[in-house]
Amino acid sequence: MTVHADATAIDGLLDFYSLEVDHWWKLLALLPSLKRGTQGGWNDVCSFSTKDLTIRMQKSKAVNLDGELKIQTPVRFTTREQAVSVYIP
Repeated sequence: MTVHADATAIDGLLDFYSLEVDHWWKLLALLPSLKRGTQGGWNDVCSFSTKDLTIRMQKSKAVNLDGELKIQTPVRFTTREQAVSVYIP
C-alpha cells in the first residue's frame, strides 16, 4: 500500500491517513485507492502530511507501525533531518 501518491523518501515529511469507515464493506471500495496512495480524496479518509504529530486518545490504543503493534497512544511522530543516508540510483 502507498501512504501518499507523491511521497518520497527524501521529502522530509511524514504522510498519515486514518480510515474512518463506518462499515467494513467500504474498505473493499477503498482498496484500489489505498494501493495507489490516492485514498485522501475519499470522505471516509483523513489524510495529510506534516513534520511533527502527536496522537492522543481518550482510551489508550495500540499503534500499528509497518504492520506491527509496537506501542500505545499517546505517541509522537517527528522527522529528523539527515538522520539516515538514502542512496537513490
